[in-house]
Amino acid sequence: MSIIKAKPLRPGDVLLESGNPKIAAGAEGGVFGHASLAVTRLTWMQVGLRAIMLQARPIARYRSESKTFIGFEIDGAALVRRRHAPPTATDVWAAVTSELGRKYASRVKLQQIKDLTPEAIEALAQPLDYVPESDDPLTPGRLCSEACAVVLGLSQTLISPGALAATGELMDLPALVVPYATFVEAHPRSDELADLVNTISRRAAPRLSRALQACAERLEAGEDIDQDAFLASIEAEFTDTVGTNSQLVREIEALEAQILDG
Repeated sequence: MSIIKAKPLRPGDVLLESGNPKIAAGAEGGVFGHASLAVTRLTWMQVGLRAIMLQARPIARYRSESKTFIGFEIDGAALVRRRHAPPTATDVWAAVTSELGRKYASRVKLQQIKDLTPEAIEALAQPLDYVPESDDPLTPGRLCSEACAVVLGLSQTLISPGALAATGELMDLPALVVPYATFVEAHPRSDELADLVNTISRRAAPRLSRALQACAERLEAGEDIDQDAFLASIEAEFTDTVGTNSQLVREIEALEAQILDG
C-alpha cells in the first residue's frame, strides 16, 4: 500500500499504479499497469470500462513521522510524475474535456503499443469482452496511459503505463508517495467532493462524444458533410461544455482549498 499526499499535487500530475500484474509485468519496467491524471488536486481523469470519466478519490487524514496530512490510498506500488514545464489548470481542464466520454482502446490499438507483450495485451483487452469496441476514427478509444500522454501533449502518446513511468518528458516526485502511514480518519467532506465531481462527469462526458458520434453515423450513411460547419458545431459543443462546468470546477477548487489549505 502507498499513500499519496494530496496538497502538493497539481493539475497534470500523472499517478502510476501497479494495477493488473499481468499488464505491469508485460510492459516496460515491469512495475506499473495503470495510469491516471490529476485534473485538480483531488479530481482525477480515469479510463473506465465504458468511458473516460472524472473521479474523486476517497480522502482521509494520515499520520507519518508525527505529522498529519491529507491523502488517499493506493494498493501496491505508486509513482507520481510531472511534466518538466507543468501545464496550466485551464489547459488541463480543456484537454480533459475533449477526452471525457471516449471509450476504451480497441484491440487493434492495443496491438500497436510496441512494448506490450501478448500476455499484457490480452489482459488489457479483457474489458472488451463486456463493452463495445471503438474503432471510430473520429472518437478513437484510449488506453489509460495514452489518455494521460494526449492531455499532456507528450511527443509519443501511444504508450503503456510502464513507458509513461520511464519517459524523460516527465520527472518523478517521490516525496508525494508515502510508503506507510497511520490512518487517522476519513475526511468529513470527502463525499461532498465526490458529489461535485460526479455532477461534472454526468454533464461533460456524453455531450461531445454524442456530437461526434452523430457525425460518424451520417458519414457511414453516405451523407455529404460540410467540414467547416461540422468543425464549428464541435467547437460550439466544446466551448459550451467547458463553460457549463466552469462554475462547478470553481466550486471544486474552492472546496479543495478549504480541505487542503484551510
